[in-house]
Amino acid sequence: MTFKKYTQLWFILTLVMAIEYITLNYNQSFSILFFLKSNVGALEDMNLSTAAGKTISMYLGVSGMVVMLVTNFYILRKRWFRMQKIGKLPGWLNFHIFCGMFGPSLILFHTDMKFGGLVALSFWSMMIVAWSGVIGRYFYIQVLTKKGDVVRRLGKIEKFLKEKLDETEVEDKEATLEKLKRNSVSFVGGDSNTEDLAFAALVGVFLKSIIADIKLLFTRPKSLPGLHPDIEEALYHYALTLRKINYFSPFQNLLGYWHSFHIPFAVIMYVVAAIHIAVALLFQV
Repeated sequence: MTFKKYTQLWFILTLVMAIEYITLNYNQSFSILFFLKSNVGALEDMNLSTAAGKTISMYLGVSGMVVMLVTNFYILRKRWFRMQKIGKLPGWLNFHIFCGMFGPSLILFHTDMKFGGLVALSFWSMMIVAWSGVIGRYFYIQVLTKKGDVVRRLGKIEKFLKEKLDETEVEDKEATLEKLKRNSVSFVGGDSNTEDLAFAALVGVFLKSIIADIKLLFTRPKSLPGLHPDIEEALYHYALTLRKINYFSPFQNLLGYWHSFHIPFAVIMYVVAAIHIAVALLFQV
């Protein structure tokens, strides 16, 4: 499943839980659980309170912890040779991030929107891990393809652009092509001077790239009026491909920094969650 579909699934599930949470607290007649309790004999004694420690909260907490533990299958898939032939790594990464987003959604409703003490430390560590995981995926995607393969792809796009422009009646085709390429690269946030950057500059590269990608959701780099539409599409792919080449080293560095940041918070999250579970089981709180 693609990352986009996983994101849509996470959004739908979280929205359903949010609606259910609101109905249980403000108008139970619209609640799915209230309907089930009223119509399924085995559920007639169900406590519909969303308060921490009650039935719904307990199930959400257990489910959330299980989902967060499932995220570790991605690590096993990367490191355990017996699993390395099962599926493709990018697919495992997408599933890993989906679990990393859905688990916190379950835990959010498990807390009944109340955070304090040890629970707050675990919850906010979990939120940092979840959203830094999404950012980490962005870094990973930027360096997933070998740089040499991307360079060869860029050469093919440049050849295609030149051939298409030769078919037009534009004067000074070489200068026009260079101008179009330069404008397109600028549009997508590209920069040729990205070697040996300081950390602050690396963060700037990341923000510039993200802003450009958001802009690309709504528009594309423009060519000149009267040119074939294929040129505009090729300019878009040319600009993104060149940006990928130029940003390859910076994103490799960012991925290294990200590992140093992401993993300690994941450890804190699991340790504090384990303490919270032990305290809840021992003292029934």
